[in-house]
Amino acid sequence: MKHDSPFIHKLIDRYDRVEKQDIERYLLHLHDEKNFLTELVNILREGIIVLDNNKNIILVNEHAKKLFSISHANPIGKQFDKCVRSKRLNMFVDKIWDWEERSIQTELTLQTPTKTHLSITVVNYVLHPDSRYKVFVFADITGRKVRFEKLVQNEKTTTYNLLSAGIAHEIGNPLNSLAINLQVLQKELEKSNNNPQAELIELVVSAREDINRIDVIIKRFLKTIRPYKLSLHENDIKSTLEALLNAIKTTLKQFKISVNTIFQNEVPFFLFDAGLITQALRNIIQNAIQAMPTGGEINIHVCTKDNNCKISITDTGQGIPKELLKKIFEPYFTTRPEGTGLGLMIVNRIISAHNGEISIASNPCQGTTVEIKLPIINPAHKYLPLHQGTQ
Repeated sequence: MKHDSPFIHKLIDRYDRVEKQDIERYLLHLHDEKNFLTELVNILREGIIVLDNNKNIILVNEHAKKLFSISHANPIGKQFDKCVRSKRLNMFVDKIWDWEERSIQTELTLQTPTKTHLSITVVNYVLHPDSRYKVFVFADITGRKVRFEKLVQNEKTTTYNLLSAGIAHEIGNPLNSLAINLQVLQKELEKSNNNPQAELIELVVSAREDINRIDVIIKRFLKTIRPYKLSLHENDIKSTLEALLNAIKTTLKQFKISVNTIFQNEVPFFLFDAGLITQALRNIIQNAIQAMPTGGEINIHVCTKDNNCKISITDTGQGIPKELLKKIFEPYFTTRPEGTGLGLMIVNRIISAHNGEISIASNPCQGTTVEIKLPIINPAHKYLPLHQGTQ
């Protein structure tokens, strides 16, 4: 065995002549050094796991235990796949196990149970020919990934808004001119007493009605892409949600859908635009209703976490295929023939305008969960009572 410490060489050479107290002092020094290094490794924000030749864990820090939900009181000496239950991570370890590169770096996405993006660095460490170790360093980059995806989505939305506004403007100008000309023509025709003009007047009136319909569509469209001006007031999310559920109770009954609501006992009043948040929640619940044409259940849970109000809306509907989830917030993307594809885009813009976050998790035939996080801005010192109900 190779030793780099001159002191250890000296100790081995003169072991029979070393005083007992010197050995004890050195062992205590090693013990203190080990404790220091253990504490140092445990305060790191990265997860660290070291495996020996047989994939036994010889070191694991606290962050790795938390990251992979390692429940063993003492995982040291146990097989990696017995302690870490992630099938995908175990497949990754098996895949790279025989690689001899000094170090590799990659990224991996896990469901633990929510989607977690990891940056993984693997270092091969050879103490001596019979002692080879693999050091795994796991950095949770989920926040960075989410921020990047949100930035890309915002850039796409901005480009789309500029293009759409330009198109709407170019359509609106000739429509306005056409409407004026038709109005003048209608007045001229109405002045004439000849009967044949009656049919022409009817056609002009019909054309003007069509133009008005197109004008309404364009104005409505422009309203959806303009930035929202928030009317922020200290509101009660419980009252807002209950008012919405009361407004749509006939629809819920018609589609045989029950709604279970759970409010955490300490949900503070906070600043948000009640009208826009109601619109966003209505769109989400409407999507849930449409996903359950033969009836079902909607579960709504509201709580506070990390100074955010978290609203989770889960249905028991058809679910959304994995390949479609990435497109869910894109304009005009819809899976329904009668859908406009603007509902969730509007929801996303409303939540973003509140500096909030929205995410969707779904599996075919297992339902969908929409989670909204709204920052609690200037919360008042009053709280909602514990409330559970079924509607």
